[in-house]
Amino acid sequence: MGNYKVEGIVLRARDFGEADRVLTILDRRLGKLEAVAKGIRRPRSSLRGACQPFSQCVFLLWRGRTLDGISQAEVVRSHARLRDDLLLLAVASYIVELADEALRERDPSPEAYELILGLFDWLETAEPSLETAHHVLRTFELGLLELSGFSPSLEACATCGRPEEAGPQAGRLAFSASAGGLICASCRQAADSSGLILLAPGTVKAMRFLSRASPQQARALRLTPQAAKEMGAALRSHILYHFDRRPKSLDFLDTVLGR
Repeated sequence: MGNYKVEGIVLRARDFGEADRVLTILDRRLGKLEAVAKGIRRPRSSLRGACQPFSQCVFLLWRGRTLDGISQAEVVRSHARLRDDLLLLAVASYIVELADEALRERDPSPEAYELILGLFDWLETAEPSLETAHHVLRTFELGLLELSGFSPSLEACATCGRPEEAGPQAGRLAFSASAGGLICASCRQAADSSGLILLAPGTVKAMRFLSRASPQQARALRLTPQAAKEMGAALRSHILYHFDRRPKSLDFLDTVLGR
């Protein structure tokens, strides 16, 4: 069995044995995979610099019986700023944890790879701010939900299928995580009001755009504080309802964001 190359983003690293570390890597072509970096925790390991969280690297892997291993690694983009700034670290940590949760192993998703890489580049080049953090987070959540099959219904009522308008004359629209997205006025009357989140028409239009936008396209959108707040509440409820567990990085993120 020969060696093979992957070009991937390091999503996660966990200690393994006395000196090794297992990396979770998102590869453009192969999808999410795991590989062990033997001896990486030793001070003189040649892999230490390359195998950092959020780094984009080219890895040379060898095939093992149960777990493949890393023999070489070359950094393409280190994304070091994401590890050095507390706000950027909180945002990036949430991004990689949610991606790891949503993406299946060895299931190719070049779109997810490009989404995360584009957002990391955005975070590195923009001035760190709460506005940028919220913009990136909403773009990531909507993009990942769309790619992983958990996207909320934003064009029609999630209960009856009736098209939902988000024009200037439309009133505030209701979002229900348990229903799976927007719900119409009729279905809203029968829904549990305690779980409803009201969204302005402009918020819904922004959500529709971001769910299909590339990071470059999303960056050009002006996201108002109101839209960011409403969108964040709706997506938080949707993610916590439809995913198996609460992301561990969420408390850290909320603390940094001042929530």
